[in-house]
Amino acid sequence: MGPWPSVAFTLPFPPTILSPNNRAHWAKKAPFKAAYFAECYILARQAIIKANIPPIPANTRVRLTLTFTPRRRMDADNAIASFKSGIDAIAKAIRVDDSMFDYIFYFLPADRAMAVIKVEF
Repeated sequence: MGPWPSVAFTLPFPPTILSPNNRAHWAKKAPFKAAYFAECYILARQAIIKANIPPIPANTRVRLTLTFTPRRRMDADNAIASFKSGIDAIAKAIRVDDSMFDYIFYFLPADRAMAVIKVEF
């Protein structure tokens, strides 16, 4: 895609309370959203630093490949909406607005729930 290397890392699957099907009050969801954002930000930032990726211009197109392995059946739009805090954390970690992201999603069966992320610039 661009002159920068890609980086792949694994993030935990979002807590079930972040699902759009969960009708909990926003104030109840807020601490879970903040904690999930912080965890994803730290993991993404560590992966980017470890991969020695230089600063990326803010107008760079980013291809985000997400491989979801939910423990239970989940449709694509709920998985994506549940992962919104994770996407925001990745955007902050690479310092590129998420409006510049192109998405590719895969859903695979697995023994444990996780999201494997590949970021290409």
